[in-house]
Amino acid sequence: MYRGKGQFVLTIAQSVPKACLLGGEGQSLAAAVLASGGLWFCAHTDEVLIDGDAITGWRARVGTHALRPTVPNTGGTVFDTACPSFVLQTGVHCGFTLPNAVKKLGQFTAAVIFAAPDDDIRSLFALNTGPANEMIFLSEAEGQIFAKDRAGGVAVYLPSPQHRSRRWRMAILSYTGRQLHLWADGASAVGTGVALGMDGPADMFVGCRSNRAGLSKTLGAGRIRDVLFWDKRALLAEDNSTELAALHRYFRWTTA
Repeated sequence: MYRGKGQFVLTIAQSVPKACLLGGEGQSLAAAVLASGGLWFCAHTDEVLIDGDAITGWRARVGTHALRPTVPNTGGTVFDTACPSFVLQTGVHCGFTLPNAVKKLGQFTAAVIFAAPDDDIRSLFALNTGPANEMIFLSEAEGQIFAKDRAGGVAVYLPSPQHRSRRWRMAILSYTGRQLHLWADGASAVGTGVALGMDGPADMFVGCRSNRAGLSKTLGAGRIRDVLFWDKRALLAEDNSTELAALHRYFRWTTA
């Protein structure tokens, strides 16, 4: 249909799924995460918890939890309202934690949508056993995206062709208990092994790896926009995951 002044409108004489409509991809992802018992943290002003001038938390868009600043994060958290995202600074504690995110480590999946145009972001996500400081973490550094456990039981690496890109990117990590699956920038890889010393409860960390002060070499620069987490589900190891289909659709629509 021609409306004049060079404007055309395409009319389709049938209904289409909500996910095909601009804006519907977020609703579809929320429904998929909710139905599967996952968590979705989305960097939106409505989800930022503030007390006075201080950011005190990041509330889940789907789920009942809120991430809180880590112990050494004493005012390092920065939220950019112009480009909704949490900003990480090199060598500065800016990260969040969710204590006891996992009661007993088994299968899990984590996904992070991020950008790191100016420096290595280094710490995207981690599950840490606390006092023992054993962990599985997801990182991008030196032209690679990788996931591994601290004790050296299992690791998986991918080249990072969009290293220092200004574009939003996504990395997904799944652990089955015997394999570590990684997806990033359209590529995937699998590492075989067992995360050592992680057979108990674990805390979640975003933008860092633990509650310990120091460790500045693990703190990079970049932005984190979305974090998703599923306990007891290794989605990358499953066939035809509806949750991953919704996540990829959301990523495509909101980062184009």
